[in-house]
Amino acid sequence: MNDPQVEQQVQDEGGGSEDLVTIRKFQELLDASLAKSTLESAGVECFIKDEYTIGHVVQVCLQVPRAEVEAAEAILEQPIPESFEVEGVGSFQQPRCPTCGSLDVSFEGWQSMRDTRGVAEPVEAHQDAWRCQACKHMWPATGAEV
Repeated sequence: MNDPQVEQQVQDEGGGSEDLVTIRKFQELLDASLAKSTLESAGVECFIKDEYTIGHVVQVCLQVPRAEVEAAEAILEQPIPESFEVEGVGSFQQPRCPTCGSLDVSFEGWQSMRDTRGVAEPVEAHQDAWRCQACKHMWPATGAEV
């Protein structure tokens, strides 16, 4: 974010206040939570600002104190590893998008929706899949990838 704006102030441990700056906006709470966990594991204090909906698009804001903006940006800009070790499991290979080759993919389940008196409800049928965040391509997950 080129020109972070102060969104709110929070009270710091010394009794003063800190400016919070939105550094990322997400359409999925899960993506915001993953980014938040990444920052927290690196010792960067961060917050998820209330989620809100515009039409059918959800906006979730990830905020950090102004003093932490540069460190948080550097952490979130790190490249996605091709593989990493999982304790007690072994090596995890990050899937690549078969269309564009990006490692920026996430696992999700497809759910069918049905309209019941004007309200969309999920039905039981679903298929596990991968979604590329770079090109938006989706492809079915096999048991070996999950």
